[in-house]
Amino acid sequence: GEDERHGALQEAVDFLRATLANGALSAREVIRQAEDAGISKRTLDRAKKNLDIEKHKEGMTGPWVWELPAKIANFSEDRHA
Repeated sequence: GEDERHGALQEAVDFLRATLANGALSAREVIRQAEDAGISKRTLDRAKKNLDIEKHKEGMTGPWVWELPAKIANFSEDRHA
């Protein structure tokens, strides 16, 4: 049902926030870890859109890298100010 889908999406969002909290990771690595956590690629993609994950290539030939947008990455630090 809808709740189940929402739960899966929320789980994927939390997963991405936690996984990328310490900095950017290659897309391949993120996807592999998500699969280990039982998160489907489709749900991961929705979570990625939800969080405005920033994708960029490491150099010309490097892998695709996913990174949390600065506003999210800095959010946890701001509250301790």
